[in-house]
Amino acid sequence: MGEWKYDQLSGPGIAHYFGIRSGQPVLNLAASSIGNTEQVQRIQSLLTRYVPDHTDQFYWLVHNPLVDIPLEQVYQSQCGLMDSITNILHTQLAYANDVATEHKITLGLIGASCDLDSVSIDQYRHLRIVVPSWGKLVDPNFPTSVLSHQTDRLPELHKSLQQHRPDLLDEFDKIRGQAFSKRRAMVLSADMFCSFHPTSLAHKHLSEQLANTYIQ
Repeated sequence: MGEWKYDQLSGPGIAHYFGIRSGQPVLNLAASSIGNTEQVQRIQSLLTRYVPDHTDQFYWLVHNPLVDIPLEQVYQSQCGLMDSITNILHTQLAYANDVATEHKITLGLIGASCDLDSVSIDQYRHLRIVVPSWGKLVDPNFPTSVLSHQTDRLPELHKSLQQHRPDLLDEFDKIRGQAFSKRRAMVLSADMFCSFHPTSLAHKHLSEQLANTYIQ
């Protein structure tokens, strides 16, 4: 249907812009509030029923790596919080690479709520970072991080750390600060974000960037 701003339709979304530019069918598998693993599962489900053409392009909007992840997994290892979150992200990237390898495609990665400008994917032969940060694309001052702007699980994580890993509380404060820095940047870029979600204009900028990118 497009992108919404408050209770009004603000304009086309990324799939609509692709269709308008190419005149070709575009399939959008994205859905709100699902984790990276489920997103890749949707791609895998599609590819079990559809044999890609050599001209097909596949993109994955990489989101918050902590969605649908048990909080114990974040702090049960002996490494720091950021290292643990990065390891979780790499598990998701490795899964995506396995799916892409099996089906002989290259998957273009877009840093959505999880920015990828600091992430190395050299070990994943079938993944390409085509837009390291959607936020940075539309706002040069956007603070990038693999950490999402989403803060709904932070109070729960904070409580768990107090009980089980108080040694990680100082690092947690930094992580929470990064999340709120992203939220502040989104509030200040009202043309590009509404309710912490990219507007139709942000989708247009992304589609224009991808129009000049061909994944091989």
